[in-house]
Amino acid sequence: MKVFNEELIIDDEVKGKLVIESDSLGYQVKLYNGTRIDDKTKKEIELSTTIGNFMTGKGCCKFLMNLKIKQSTAETLLELMKDVERIEQWIESKVDVLRA
Repeated sequence: MKVFNEELIIDDEVKGKLVIESDSLGYQVKLYNGTRIDDKTKKEIELSTTIGNFMTGKGCCKFLMNLKIKQSTAETLLELMKDVERIEQWIESKVDVLRA
């Protein structure tokens, strides 16, 4: 089940869609970054790369937090603290949507 979907932007360029998928074994963070045509079925399929496997949703959230902090353009500690607070609120809003 896909539980999260967000564009991943690095250096002002969209790299793909960041998706959290869950199954009976845990959570996977995947980056969907294109499509290709399957030779046998002639159907278009999405290409993805798994960038993280986690046993808990909390581990997934920590990973997303670190990923978003690395994307920060903060130049001072105060700016970074504001970015961290904004990122925490963003993650909480996504988690609240999932709980509903």
